[in-house]
Amino acid sequence: MVVFGGLTSNYTYSDRMYLYHFDTPGRNWEDISGGAAVLRPSARAGHAFAARTSSLFIFGGFTQPPPSAVNASAKAATTRSQFILRDLWEYNVGKCKFWAVR
Repeated sequence: MVVFGGLTSNYTYSDRMYLYHFDTPGRNWEDISGGAAVLRPSARAGHAFAARTSSLFIFGGFTQPPPSAVNASAKAATTRSQFILRDLWEYNVGKCKFWAVR
């Protein structure tokens, strides 16, 4: 199982990466995240995530709650686009390393 980012219980955004393996005989989750990545995507939620061979790809998301979740004011609606991310990142599971895809 892989978990990246998201919204925490106190409504802040996370840039943490967690990799877990389920040990079938022991029925336990084992953290296999490795070291902390120095370069990583910014904190976000609502992103797309895909896996291919030994790479994981993260695309887009947003950095603030959607304005409709905060309030429906005209001011919030005009600033909505500044919080939308359109970047693509690759994470190599074997190397425990992120890089931005250009």
